[in-house]
Formats: sequence, structure tokens, C-alpha cells
Amino acid sequence: MRLQTRVSACVCVIVLASVSIAVASAAASAAGPRAAGQSITLGVTPRNSDDGGFGTAKPKSFGYGGDPTSFIWDVHWQSWGGSRATATGRADWVWPGWSVASGSVVTAATVVAWDPVSCKGQRVYARVEWYFPSKGQTFSARAGADLCSSTPLPGYPKLANYNCKHGGTVPASGAKVSGVASQIISIDINCANSLKAIRATTPMPHYGHSARYRSGVWWCGAEIPPGSGFKWGQAELFSCQRGNLASFAYQLTPAGTEAQARVASSVISGTPESALETGQLALAPAAASSKPA
Repeated sequence: MRLQTRVSACVCVIVLASVSIAVASAAASAAGPRAAGQSITLGVTPRNSDDGGFGTAKPKSFGYGGDPTSFIWDVHWQSWGGSRATATGRADWVWPGWSVASGSVVTAATVVAWDPVSCKGQRVYARVEWYFPSKGQTFSARAGADLCSSTPLPGYPKLANYNCKHGGTVPASGAKVSGVASQIISIDINCANSLKAIRATTPMPHYGHSARYRSGVWWCGAEIPPGSGFKWGQAELFSCQRGNLASFAYQLTPAGTEAQARVASSVISGTPESALETGQLALAPAAASSKPA
């Protein structure tokens, strides 16, 4: 009887242990993906207090500690833990050709984190970017910041930069005087195509004052700070951007006198800046702009 009792007790223990293992295994299987997802972080722990949000899971805000354009907030994650995590948030988009201080517009953004790797002892998303769909931008792995190393990872080529030696003439396009574009600097668009784009965006009606306008797929602008003493005939800096990456900046000078160009103000469109910034108006392919308030 004693032997039978012992055998029965052993069988009972083995059965209970088996059940416990099975239950634990099932629970681990059910919780496994979630646990794996929760353990991954956005980059590694920041090197200084200004780099908020990095090194944590599903941060509600994060930034690089620079000017306002390096931060994003009100971040709401729709996915996390897989090969790619996505979210929405708000960040500063800056009109091309304008300073951050006077040209920033708070705009809805889409966030993408990807490239999960082991980095400095942590499981992290090594890449992240945010972009502005309302400004014609889409996701591009080429634009993502590397959160593990300052050295670009394989598969993420550097953007092509061009410092164009030659400019060219720019048509009047209703401004009564033509112009000359020079000192063209471009990213992800070569010099020949930059000059074509400059001509297509018809900048001459906007010369001589601050401007924000859209021409086809290009968002363009130029800022003359108050009190700068700008005079007719001086070179004015213009800049345009298409999507996330392609952009160019150049100096624009008129090929005529101020008297010849006085009628230019009559061809400037009256589309309010606020409507351009918030997307309230559907712009035609032709340029639209207004003087800043």
C-alpha cells in the first residue's frame, strides 16, 4: 500500500507538472508577440537630456535636441513590435526659403520606425523618420535617421548633392522682366533638371518681396527679413522642395529695372498663406502666392 501510495503520488506530481508546463507554454505563446513588441525601443537611450523619447517603447514624443523642426509630439502609435511601426503626430514643417523662426507651420505628420536590430545591448528600431503627407511627402527609407550609428547602414545610400557652376535665364512669366538664376545648390535633383524646375516654378513675379507659393509639385518661398535693407537689383534667395528629398536653392536677380517691373504686383495671386498652409484650397498647377502679413 505504501509503495502504491508513493507511485500514485509521483504520477500525480508528474501530471500536475505537465499541466503547469502546458499552461505556462500556452500563456507564453499567447503573450510572446506582445512581449517581444513591448521590449523593442525607439533607438537607444539618449546621450543627453534633450534627446527625449529615444530608448523607450512607443514614445509619445521624441526629438533630437535641435531647433523646433527636430521634435515631434502628440505621437499615437498604430503598430509596434513588428518589422515596421507606424504612428501619427504633429511637427513643424518649414516653408522652403524661410527661416525656422518665421516659416514654421505645425502640420500633421506620419511617423515610421523600422529596421529592428540589436544595438548596444538593446533590441531597437534603428531607423525612424516622419513626413508630411499634406505637403506631398511620402515614406522613403533614404530619409530615415540612423539611431544606432553615425555611419550610414548598408542599403541606405547618401543623398546626391549638387553645387551647380552654371545658372541660366529665367522667363518673366508675367512679371514684365526676366531674371537670372545663379549659385544653384540642389539635393537629389541634378543641375540641368534644377534649372528646368526653376524656370517651371516661375519665380520672377515673386522677386523683391517675401513670398510663399506652390507651383505644381513644388513648394517654394523666399524671405526678405524686415529691416534687411533689400533693394531692387540685389540677389534674392529662393528655395523649392518636392516631396521629402528633392530640393534646390538659388539666387535670383532681375534683368530689368524696377520701373519696368512695377506692374508685377498686379499679377501676384491673392491666395491666402493660411489657406496654403492648412490645405483649405485646392491649388491649380499654376503658381499661387501672397505677401506675408
